[in-house]
Amino acid sequence: MRCFLAVEISEETRRKLLEVIQKARQTGIRSSFIKPEQLHVTLLFLGEKNGQQIIDIQEKLSKLDFPRFTLRVKGAGFFPNEDYVKVFWVGVEDEGNQLQQLHAHIGQWLGEQAEKHFVGHITLARIKGRERMEELKRLSHSLRDEVFGEFLVERVVLKKSTLTPHGAVYEDLNSFPLQ
Repeated sequence: MRCFLAVEISEETRRKLLEVIQKARQTGIRSSFIKPEQLHVTLLFLGEKNGQQIIDIQEKLSKLDFPRFTLRVKGAGFFPNEDYVKVFWVGVEDEGNQLQQLHAHIGQWLGEQAEKHFVGHITLARIKGRERMEELKRLSHSLRDEVFGEFLVERVVLKKSTLTPHGAVYEDLNSFPLQ
């Protein structure tokens, strides 16, 4: 099964991001927009794992020893860059780079390849076409300094991702509290 580790966002932040998604829809950009209940911060993509590997991952994560921390959701941007847009996202930041440390710690601990240039973010849309891109870029620029909320990161969630013709469907497999 296809799996990843995530940090859930607060309901208040989710509501504010839904407003951003609505504004992005109004630009007319051809995109696959993320469903509000699926908004999250991807911590580490694990890829395809079999049943025993999932059991092993859960066993290791049950011993996770990492402090809770606060994330601020701020600004908007594009991956890979503004000249070649594939993903529209909002950023996350924290005072002590705790999210990056957690990403690296879990990757090393699980023996998974952590991203060298990990950028904490919340994907809002996967872009399917170039028409109406200028409108989406204007929206992104207007949100560059916007703060969408802050929340306490209290746990890491192991999620299953099933790809369907209508987009990915996520299912929580387990969650692991931070200290």
